[in-house]
Amino acid sequence: MRFPSSRGDTTQWKRDAMRFMNQYFLLIACLQLWSSITPVSPATTWGPLAIIFIVSASKEAWDDYNRYLSDKKANEREVLVIKAQDIHVGNIVWLYQNDEIPCDLVLIGTSDPQGICYVETAALDGETDLKTRIVPSICANLSPDQLGRVKGVVECSNPDNDIRRFDANMRLFPPIIDSEKCPLTINNTLLQSCYLRYTEWACGVAVYTGNQTKSGMSRGTAEPKLTAADAMIDKLTVAIFMFQIVVVLVLGFAGNIWKKNQGLKVTLDLSKAYISVSFSTAISEDLGQVEYVLSDKTGTLTENRMIFRRCCISDILYGENNEDALKDARLLDAVSRNDPDIVKFLMVMALCNTVVPIKSNDGTITYQAQSQDEEALVTAASKLNMVLISFNGSKFYYDLLDILEFTSDRKRMSAVVKDVQSGKILLLSKGADEAILPRCHQGQQIRTYLETVEMYSQLGLRTLCLGWRELEEDEYKDWSKTFQDASCSLENRERKIAEVCHRLEQDLQILGVSAIEDRLQDSILVSLSEPNGQLLSINGKTEHDVLRSLERALSTMKSMSVTKLVGLLKSVGYLTLAIGDGGNDVRMIQEANIGVGISGREGLQAARAADYSIGKFKFLKRLLNPTTFAGWFGRSVYHALVVFLTTICAYSDEKSEIEELSMVALSGCIWLQAFVVTLDTNSFTYPQIILIWGNFVAFYMINLILIVAVGMGPVLALRYFRNMFRPNAINILQQIEQANGHTHTTRNMESRIKSAGSYLTHLLADSRRNRGATYQPLLSDSVASNG
Repeated sequence: MRFPSSRGDTTQWKRDAMRFMNQYFLLIACLQLWSSITPVSPATTWGPLAIIFIVSASKEAWDDYNRYLSDKKANEREVLVIKAQDIHVGNIVWLYQNDEIPCDLVLIGTSDPQGICYVETAALDGETDLKTRIVPSICANLSPDQLGRVKGVVECSNPDNDIRRFDANMRLFPPIIDSEKCPLTINNTLLQSCYLRYTEWACGVAVYTGNQTKSGMSRGTAEPKLTAADAMIDKLTVAIFMFQIVVVLVLGFAGNIWKKNQGLKVTLDLSKAYISVSFSTAISEDLGQVEYVLSDKTGTLTENRMIFRRCCISDILYGENNEDALKDARLLDAVSRNDPDIVKFLMVMALCNTVVPIKSNDGTITYQAQSQDEEALVTAASKLNMVLISFNGSKFYYDLLDILEFTSDRKRMSAVVKDVQSGKILLLSKGADEAILPRCHQGQQIRTYLETVEMYSQLGLRTLCLGWRELEEDEYKDWSKTFQDASCSLENRERKIAEVCHRLEQDLQILGVSAIEDRLQDSILVSLSEPNGQLLSINGKTEHDVLRSLERALSTMKSMSVTKLVGLLKSVGYLTLAIGDGGNDVRMIQEANIGVGISGREGLQAARAADYSIGKFKFLKRLLNPTTFAGWFGRSVYHALVVFLTTICAYSDEKSEIEELSMVALSGCIWLQAFVVTLDTNSFTYPQIILIWGNFVAFYMINLILIVAVGMGPVLALRYFRNMFRPNAINILQQIEQANGHTHTTRNMESRIKSAGSYLTHLLADSRRNRGATYQPLLSDSVASNG
């Protein structure tokens, strides 16, 4: 079956954006075919232009081919569908263990007798632990045979991108069953891109397919990205074209025939193709110009392995000395004494969660949790003898009545449980300090907990506050009915549920604060910096106006997500890079100029949506500054005016003097580019240093070679022919010296001089007889005899 592609057609968009520039260069090349208006060969433009087009087209074709292969692999997955070959809304889909879920399904049956299954959602939300999904109560008694013949209706809201909410109702039709409406939540769904784990089979009915799934709506459409250099070239091309029109009119009116040699800026298409980790090679040259890196924390900067380190219970701090509360003698002693406050704290740690304990054949217990924090809390409680659910050998039985789920707005979760032995109904809560501490019962002092949270936060620990209270049975029954009505609402279900939960989560007895460590990865040093430019403006003429401006800025900052922040940095001209490892980071990655995904424990959603994929955060340094082929300064090294003057000078009529001006201008340009590029470079590599200053040295070396070859070549040739055919006395002496060898004794020297004198005397005598001229001998006999 086929699924819609997740990637935008960036190639076509880029071609449309640069159409004018391509037409301009093509026009210039065509004009050079007209011999009456061009003094140069068309090959000087058509040759480089053909190479540029071939390289660019080959690179774009390679990108498209890789995207095609990736989409083809995802689109041609096979799944088992009962009613049709392609999945449509209402189809019944069967899945087996380790299958990837192809669309959003409502779970109606599993191989588990209790009607549960486990799904891995790391590719969707970045959470690595398994989540439990439950068959709706209305379908709990359906046999596998009935699942293929079941008929009914699912009422649900329009598709949205909220992966933590699903508001719907289900009703089944006769002859299998005739029932009232049953409310459905996100716990009754299997979402696209997740995987079925530890479950032999599962069956569901399709409710959202294609781009209407929650994964598709969250992913959005990848915005095409154009490099800063390409965007600048596109604008400059228009400006150059208009400028050339003016120049042509002015110089044409004056009667001057000229030719402007347009220097093309060739993009780094070959080097882009060299970087194999890139899914979008069109933006490789921007890597060297990144000014701000925005990063997810958990799993990107950290190891994503949570360890319980410290806690504060009843205003007593544990784990301060050895940084491990589980080894603190005072806490271990309190546990052995069954201290009531300790027991309550550990009970909330063990019960207030959605952890599923799994007991192996050898009796050991492992935990499958929706979050690493919950697993760390439950594991720590078990090490302190509070195992789901027994304490110091004594077993306790609780009925789980309701779960008040965690949301990003509530920042807390609660569980309502009933003690089977005593019949007491308890509300157990845990969450962020700002969500729990203000809900304490009147009169409880929480100053110590506030200071403890601040101290733990400064140490880089993840904090949770724990509390509880006992509920009256009548209070719970009234609340439970209201909660059920809110859960069945099809309009504003989440808001109504939040209001009902808010009414119950009051007058809590704060039990303490837990602190969990998520260590930074190796080779990572985190420091914060603020943008140099203005992101939020504060202005006003009066104190009242300034105060209102400050309040607006503060409100904007509080409501600002990371994706809003990226857009804000881009709006003021900063080049941004976003990096993350989970599905929740996809929007941030797509919003930034450059997106980097880490393929790790949280799946491949971020890596697939990014422009570049790496294994760990520490490899980002190598990506931003890898080799000779990346990290280069993206703008032209020569000022446009200097290039224009140099070009005009080079094709002027008066070659000798304006050639001199051209050389001076080009020499100054070389000096200028060396210093400007050095000043604008943020980090240096050996290839950069060699090429920046090597260009400077090479310019003078090449000019020196040219000057010697052009200037000295004719002189040396003239002297050679003179020595061969019209030698003077000095030339003859040099020839004799070379012929007889280099001997420095006096006798040899005298002998050679005598020979030379005699030879020259005869030579001059012959010359006088032949020409009738009078010459004086160059060397007299006395000089020859005296040496």
